[in-house]
Amino acid sequence: MLDNGKAEGARKIKQIEKYCLRDIAIVSQGFTFSRSYQGKKNLKWNYFKVADIGINPNSKYLTNAINTISDITMEEIGALPFPKGSIVFPRVGAALFNNNKKILAQDGVVDDNVLVLTVTDTSKCWYEFLYYYLQGIPLAKWCNSGLVPVINTKTVLSQMVFLPPLPEQQKIAAILSTQDKVIELKEKLLAQKQQQKKYLMQQLLTGKKRLPGFNEKWKVEKFSEIFDFLSTNTLSRDNLFEGVGAIQNIHYGDILTKFNEVIDLDCVCLPSIKESAIPNNCATVKSGDIIIADTAEDLTAGKAVEVQNIGDRVIYSGLHTMLCRPKEQLFFDGWLGFYMNSEAYHKQLIPYIAGVKVMAISKSNIVKTYIAIPSKAEQAAIVEILSTTDHEIDLLQKSIEAEKQKKKALMQLLLTGKVRVKI
Repeated sequence: MLDNGKAEGARKIKQIEKYCLRDIAIVSQGFTFSRSYQGKKNLKWNYFKVADIGINPNSKYLTNAINTISDITMEEIGALPFPKGSIVFPRVGAALFNNNKKILAQDGVVDDNVLVLTVTDTSKCWYEFLYYYLQGIPLAKWCNSGLVPVINTKTVLSQMVFLPPLPEQQKIAAILSTQDKVIELKEKLLAQKQQQKKYLMQQLLTGKKRLPGFNEKWKVEKFSEIFDFLSTNTLSRDNLFEGVGAIQNIHYGDILTKFNEVIDLDCVCLPSIKESAIPNNCATVKSGDIIIADTAEDLTAGKAVEVQNIGDRVIYSGLHTMLCRPKEQLFFDGWLGFYMNSEAYHKQLIPYIAGVKVMAISKSNIVKTYIAIPSKAEQAAIVEILSTTDHEIDLLQKSIEAEKQKKKALMQLLLTGKVRVKI
């Protein structure tokens, strides 16, 4: 039960005590873990590295490590297990800025790039409450000022924390743990739905699985016979702004990281071009056009979006993109967006993607690929199934975000004492 603290505010507020971490906990560094000991599975002890902490960032417990070691190895490296309930986090490097902290689900070992905070005064501090409390403190706050970020153990131990009575800490931790379980459950449902979509795309966009009532052989046409290329611009992010301007722009980075296969401009906000940077001789995007990101840091180069519902908006295709317009009305809305992001089509691109620091595909190579063309009726049926799945995924993502905001609000209220939990 929650209480805003007004009825018995004075008495309850006094119950929140201020402690220095060094008075209730210790911080230890992990043990050196040479490569000769790595890569072994199913041994007695989990040996956690920074990579383990970063896996599944929304789970608070560390349960299974990529590496495990035996009692013999423990003795050889002079390691001792850290107790269950200890809080672990990266000690050095860029991983600090991800602010990942986890709790050991059972006794385990960590390497020397990991720090372990263990509660020593369990009469004053409940480890799960402390975990949630520390979530609001960026790891970067505990770093030195050098070129390579390293956490200073003394700085960690000097951190002040405010603790209500132990039973209240336990109840607060239980409330937040329940909220975490709600989020984890929905994230599992999301992962299942995303896997289902992947399977549907593999089956339906290749013709491996045909929908009832369709048995006509699919046509296959060369890219160069299907599309015309239109002019694009080379504007960087510096030339764009978030907001409504005269001309909007589709940037390759948004294609790679933000957009689904089909973007509905009635539902998606695009950045606009600054008035001083509006280019000349740039083609205007039309509904049904395909925009391909020709450059990426990896083999995601070639990812495409189909643009729909442009209406009266003026939109340009931006840096590192190819603007492609179908020559004929052969496609149902959405088919090309889904097909050109399918595994089957991307396999055609891979031999043509080249580069060292960045990967890219050229117009002269992409025209060598082929596009599958079922009847428009079959395209429509497939698009309907995939679009419905996308809608379900979108609803789950919004629901997860709402639950995360709810958790954030609970933490702000419960961990600060603004709202007290009745014991």
